[in-house]
Amino acid sequence: MVLSPNLQKEILQLQGTKFAELYLQKSDLILKPTGFLQLSGIKSLLIYNAEDRIFHARPMNFFIIRKFLEKQGYPIISHVKEIFDLPFEIKEALYLDYVLRKYQEDALNRWLGASGRGVVVLPTGAGKTVLALEAIRRLGLKTLIVVPTIDLLNQWREELENRLHVPEVGILGGGSKIVNPITVATYDSASLMAHKLTELFGLLIFDEVHHLPSPTYRLAAELFIAPHRLGLSATPERYDELHRDLDQLVGQVVYRISPRLLEQDGYLSPYRIETIQVDLTPEEKTQYDEHMAIFRSYTKKLDDIEPGWQFETIVERTIFDQDARRALSHLEKARRIALEASEKINYVEKLLHKYREEKVIIFCRYTRVVEKISDIFGIPLITHKTKAAERQAILSAFKEGHFTKITTGHVLDEGVDVPDASVGIIISGSGSKREFIQRLGRLLRPQKEEAVLVEIITKATLEDGLARRRRQIDKTR
Repeated sequence: MVLSPNLQKEILQLQGTKFAELYLQKSDLILKPTGFLQLSGIKSLLIYNAEDRIFHARPMNFFIIRKFLEKQGYPIISHVKEIFDLPFEIKEALYLDYVLRKYQEDALNRWLGASGRGVVVLPTGAGKTVLALEAIRRLGLKTLIVVPTIDLLNQWREELENRLHVPEVGILGGGSKIVNPITVATYDSASLMAHKLTELFGLLIFDEVHHLPSPTYRLAAELFIAPHRLGLSATPERYDELHRDLDQLVGQVVYRISPRLLEQDGYLSPYRIETIQVDLTPEEKTQYDEHMAIFRSYTKKLDDIEPGWQFETIVERTIFDQDARRALSHLEKARRIALEASEKINYVEKLLHKYREEKVIIFCRYTRVVEKISDIFGIPLITHKTKAAERQAILSAFKEGHFTKITTGHVLDEGVDVPDASVGIIISGSGSKREFIQRLGRLLRPQKEEAVLVEIITKATLEDGLARRRRQIDKTR
């Protein structure tokens, strides 16, 4: 017979035995000792409240703290619920009509071997979702899947219903607040409601896990006691270095494979990356040089003020330095001239003629360039302004081949199920490897024909450096 925590407490008090209580209070895990505890091994996880003589901790550290106390031989009374198994009828209904590919099986086994904690890094299009579905099936635990967008929320619901045969999928986001044993939530909703769901789930799955370490979204990990956590991403690294926190929030990277290796094994279509260099017009070059001269003049002065400065130094100085603000303003104007060079539009016309029989996606950094291309060539566009219904109609028509060309900004980089295309054209982008991988992933599916990603960059401008940085991923063979 299992004794209730309160009855255990009464017995230990009657025996005069010192013990520790663990319970949840609002958004905190509370450790309440009845005597002195040697806590040096978990001191960094605790904040002491001298008035109440208790320790506060994040709920995600529940199992770490409990395990530490057990090793110390200190009696523990836990009021925290740990009922994670799926109801029998749901567990019995789960069935995945799919055999994992070798690399998916390897990734899942690595994750299971790390006690069901960690990040799996797979290229876009390599089947991260189906790997996660199999993880749910094998563990048979109540599961919360956290995603960044409503589009992804709907896609996961469809996958859970149609591929894993989940009877009723809970939804948190887009106006819905239905919590079921298997639930999909946006990062926003999971963060806002985490304190109400702390004990509910045994498995957390974070899609596009690079979003998680942000100051608000990390609550979706910190406020849950869930012992098992799976992070999914094509590129978990962040420029602000906060990806380092994923080790504590989810677990370390347990598996990573590059697009080239999957191509060699026949899992993704073969691909090549072409770089086309174009020139600025004489007028554009004059304007570009003028803006860059102002920026370089400032950096030259900065060499004397702060030797060894970094770009972040200029950003920080904009708070009090008018010249720094002016320098960055001119740098951005120079960047736009390079990224929007008129010759790029002319080259797009050549590429559209060359690939007139292929499905093509044209990527641009700036919405006004997307709109310009759409107007000039009569190509459907998808931007942040495009309504969800219209966007879905365009993608459906693209999938069915009613038209074969679309142009877009960042909105298709992540969180949208994009039909297969065989050619991608990058007119402008950032130096982000994540952006590059996501755009490449829009082309890579198990198909025979070779996919082509064409970058059009402006020669002898700062865009050279942006292109080099984002293409580093292709060096992994």
